[in-house]
Amino acid sequence: MPGDEFEIVPKKEIEELKKDIEGIKKDPLGSAPSGQNLSGSMEKLTKSMNNMFELFKVANKEIKEEAGSLEFMKQIGPFFENLNKKMDQILEQHDKIADGIVAIADLVKQMKEESDKKAKKDAVAARPNLAPPAPTHTTPSVPGPAAVPRMAPAPAIGQAPIPGRPPIMPPG
Repeated sequence: MPGDEFEIVPKKEIEELKKDIEGIKKDPLGSAPSGQNLSGSMEKLTKSMNNMFELFKVANKEIKEEAGSLEFMKQIGPFFENLNKKMDQILEQHDKIADGIVAIADLVKQMKEESDKKAKKDAVAARPNLAPPAPTHTTPSVPGPAAVPRMAPAPAIGQAPIPGRPPIMPPG
């Protein structure tokens, strides 16, 4: 090329320059302490970046799983709401049944008391020639076992009534 200047350089110098270029290619930072510090810092930075990428991968996976479970919770939420409503209805029915059982027990107790009173009146009426019981303010007299009629146990609901007693009807 015309106009370029050429200089003759000894071959030995060219060989040394080639070696230096190869050395720089192999170790661009050189073996100087500042180059080694820079190289170590870059390795640490690379490891930190890799760890950060792994952390982001794990976080991304967990976020996707969490989103899936939130979606699942949204889907089954109405089921639990219906279940809660039904449980509330069952509890209300339970309270009504308990109140009914208490009312029936009170009625049975009242009927038994009335039956006991009627049986005592019938027992007194059945003894016309016997004197009426002594007043309570004097010494009480206890009638013997033959004077007090024994009552049969009350029949179960739905059984035949005892003669002289009204039948017990099932509720409803």
